[in-house]
Amino acid sequence: MPFIAQDLIAENPIVVVTTPGEFVHDALQRMVEHDFSQLPVIDDENRPLGMVTSESILRALTGFGVNLDDLRVEHAYVRADTYRGDADLFELLDRLRDTYAVLIVDGDGRLIGIVTNYDTADYFRRRSEDIMLIEDIETMVKDYIQVAFTNESGEVDESELEEAIQRISDNGEALREKFERALIHYLTLQGGGSGAKPDNVQLEQVYEKHFRADEPVKSFDDLTLYDFIEMLLDKSRWSEYQSVFHLDRGAVRNLLDRVRDTRNALAHFRGEITAAQRDHLRFSANWLAQYQEAVSTLFVTPMESSVPAEISETLIDYKLQIQDSIELSDLAAVLPIEDEADPRESRYAPLAIWLQNHPPDDNSTQLTFEQVEEIIGGELPKSAYSHRAWWANDSVGHVQSQQWLEVGWKVNSINMSEKVVRFARIKERQKAYIDFFSKLLADARKSTEIPVKDIFPVGLHYQTVAAIIVDGRQVANFAWSFVRGSRFRIELYIDTGNKDGNKDAFDTLYATRSILESSFGDKLSWERLSANKASRIAYYRPGTITDNEAKLQELGEWAVVLMEEFHKTLAQPAEEALKMAMHGEK
Repeated sequence: MPFIAQDLIAENPIVVVTTPGEFVHDALQRMVEHDFSQLPVIDDENRPLGMVTSESILRALTGFGVNLDDLRVEHAYVRADTYRGDADLFELLDRLRDTYAVLIVDGDGRLIGIVTNYDTADYFRRRSEDIMLIEDIETMVKDYIQVAFTNESGEVDESELEEAIQRISDNGEALREKFERALIHYLTLQGGGSGAKPDNVQLEQVYEKHFRADEPVKSFDDLTLYDFIEMLLDKSRWSEYQSVFHLDRGAVRNLLDRVRDTRNALAHFRGEITAAQRDHLRFSANWLAQYQEAVSTLFVTPMESSVPAEISETLIDYKLQIQDSIELSDLAAVLPIEDEADPRESRYAPLAIWLQNHPPDDNSTQLTFEQVEEIIGGELPKSAYSHRAWWANDSVGHVQSQQWLEVGWKVNSINMSEKVVRFARIKERQKAYIDFFSKLLADARKSTEIPVKDIFPVGLHYQTVAAIIVDGRQVANFAWSFVRGSRFRIELYIDTGNKDGNKDAFDTLYATRSILESSFGDKLSWERLSANKASRIAYYRPGTITDNEAKLQELGEWAVVLMEEFHKTLAQPAEEALKMAMHGEK
């Protein structure tokens, strides 16, 4: 069994108890002194009879109608469940849903401990903290490795990183060195003497034939903690790290190997780790953290901070920056950047929206923790301030990172001492967007009558297809968008530059929604976006850019066909509604 009752009582061997003949006020005083809500009741042979609780005492006082000084424990205790020390902890949890505590006994039925709801919560909290400490350590080791392969733009050179992985992997240089040492040892035992060495050409031929693996090199994120330690301690780069750590490789290996042993014990459910192991985890995490700034500037010149000064105005400012910026004029002037977080969504959804709306010509951004809190409209948990692992790019276990990963961003670096996080676009995601939307635009030009704009994809989650022009101004866009929640939408995004005008045009179209939906052939999503300047009419279906090739092809074919119907339905009514709204302003 991975978790047993004995694990919870190991650190609390002394049990505070009472006996049936003791007066209740004495037992109650002992409960107050130790901040307990119950005490086990035992007989002369230390076998449990039950428990006296604050609730059972109140019931006894009410039931008998006597004073506290007149009541003995035997009048107020209740039955209690008992379990052996090797009982499955989850069996105890089932019972603890309905009672204050359970008693733990030995093979002779004598009391050896008590387990309460608090004990179980504290036990799993400790295990969670242990795991987070290990994640902190592993994350820092990974960061310290990647900085050696980072260029002045803050991007990792993937080809150099792959070569380094090859050297430490079983199908790389490490295995070849082991093979050579083993062969020399064999030749020595066969009488070749201490200087016996194999022929290098023949050695390479034998190694290539019998040992060279055909499988591809593992990706960086798929490496084990052992692999990360080997990469950090690689001879080709160790002199650089040693100039910061001022320790030899053996000392650092000893430190991290003990972390790895503890990590394996936790991962394989080998019982509770010791206080010494837990202390070593804390020491290791703190030791690594103190070199963060020095290591981050070890191989490259640090980039200047680009922390926005005023988060609350960035969405408006970004839109103006994009419209006035460099060679993004081919990108539509009206950008579908405004979205609203559903109250039922994660509290970190506003951060995902904020990143999703970042200027397309900026592939990274840096935020203080306080600015992240401003974006999400609330405080970050304490673990975000104390554990690097909270910021890990985990698409499975972390609700916060699921948000930024879904919109194509990742945490690129984290400075815990300065409380600053740098986000970067996921390059593979950008290329996937470009490939997908390039094909859609080409297909739309070839097979539809949509007046597709002369534009090109820039690697963002949305793509403008066609525009509505009124009085020489572009005031609305037809676009495709990958959006949060693994959805894809076709949309008409209305933004005249004037909020009232946008809402008037939207309301005019909404008044005829039954006619428009009948023409389109299905219900549309009418998104007035009352808190924002723009408005949107959309049509959704499941889909994400990370889907497999077959699904993306099917999605692309659907998107072109439905966009033609969507445009045919809304283009003329929207233009008329926008003219009315804009001319009404004059």
